[in-house]
Order: sequence, then C-alpha cells, then structure tokens
Amino acid sequence: MPKRSPAKVPLKDPRAVPLKVFVEARKAVRSQWARAEKRNGGARAVLTAFLAAHFEFLNADARTAQALYDPPPETANERTRLERLKTIRALMNAAEKAVAAGKRGKAVRGDVDPAMAAVHFLGAIQMAWTFWTIGGRRGDLTDAGLRLFDQLWDGISV
Repeated sequence: MPKRSPAKVPLKDPRAVPLKVFVEARKAVRSQWARAEKRNGGARAVLTAFLAAHFEFLNADARTAQALYDPPPETANERTRLERLKTIRALMNAAEKAVAAGKRGKAVRGDVDPAMAAVHFLGAIQMAWTFWTIGGRRGDLTDAGLRLFDQLWDGISV
C-alpha cells in the first residue's frame, strides 16, 4: 500500500494542531476569495469559484481541513480556538459579501439575509467535508460540495 503524504493523513488529535495552521488557512481563504472575487458572471460564479478553490485546498490538506471542520469539543488553548474561529469568519464574510452583491444585482431574492446565507454556505462546506469523510474520502470533495452549493443557490436565487 502506498504511503499517503502527511497532508492526506487525518490527525490523531486535532487539538495538537499548531496555531500557524489556522493562520495559514486564513491566508489561503483570503487568497481564494481575492481570486474568486475577480470572476465575471455575478455572485453565483464568484461563490462557485471561491467554493471550488476552498475544496481543492481542503482536499490537498486533510489535516487542516479536519482541524477546521471536525474539531473536538475542547481545543488545545484559547488562542488556537480563536484563530480557528477567525478563519471560519473569513469564509463567512466572503460568502456574505458575494450574496449581498448578488442581492444588489438582483440575482438573489430580496428577502434573503446575506449573513444567514453565509451560515448556510459554511454549512455546505462542513456537510460536504463530513459526508466525504464518512464515505472514506472517495470521490471528489469539490464535486460533492458544488452539488450542495447548487441546492443552496437554487433556494436563494431569483
């Protein structure tokens, strides 16, 4: 059996994640958002590009993904917990901006709350990660996540 790279091997104890993992993950999220935000085609294209880039990042680094989306109830320390939350908030803030822009551009229904849609966006990421992990990490994480996103978009779009 071929040896998996360290990034593909799940953590035995997610509490042992160094603080720098979350700092680097947040930088990656900001970079993913900066690239996605430049896309043409409106809010859906921007969110799809952002989500695809984020899933590719998670697929390449299962340890960071597990630390972000499958943490134990307790964390190693308060600073690490706060860095994890900052990373998740960066994801949600980006999604909220895109939904708000879609609402202004009439691609998103007027009654949609961009902040709540961002929570659902994060939920699509977490659910895709969970189902992919339960399924033995077979198949393509990006495809699974984009299918969930398509359902979310259908619910908020005009």
